[in-house]
Amino acid sequence: MKLAGKITMLVGGIVFVGALAGLKYADFGNGSQTLWQLTTRGPVIVTVLAVAVCALAIASLLSDAFLLPFIGTCVSFYLWGQVFLDGSSSYAGLKAGYWVPAVATLGMSVGGFVAVIGQWRADKRAAAVATTPPQPRAFAPPPPPPPAPERPRQ
Repeated sequence: MKLAGKITMLVGGIVFVGALAGLKYADFGNGSQTLWQLTTRGPVIVTVLAVAVCALAIASLLSDAFLLPFIGTCVSFYLWGQVFLDGSSSYAGLKAGYWVPAVATLGMSVGGFVAVIGQWRADKRAAAVATTPPQPRAFAPPPPPPPAPERPRQ
């Protein structure tokens, strides 16, 4: 569960960065352009944050620290909020360069959430095993059979 979430978070970050750079964002009467061509500073900030999420996903694949996928999940949800246009009256002019990053950030967020839950469960299980004292056996092996009676010699 935690491995699938970490991989989903990593793949979502890679798809997000690729979609921002390569897919046409919108057509506002001046031809279809990528988000990098439409604005100046916005894509830089979200791209840096997406690369940070990818780095956190890679680091969390290499270690079992709880904090790494947790921070990646928080940043992923922040990216989702930055990318998804919630106040628009119409989404008609938006192209794949908008929809793919929006879905990628949602995937990153859900994958990160799954990774956090999986890591929490694994940590909880490890703590339970470490603190549980050894229990006596519920059953004992059967007693050895009695020695065979000796036969009288003739």
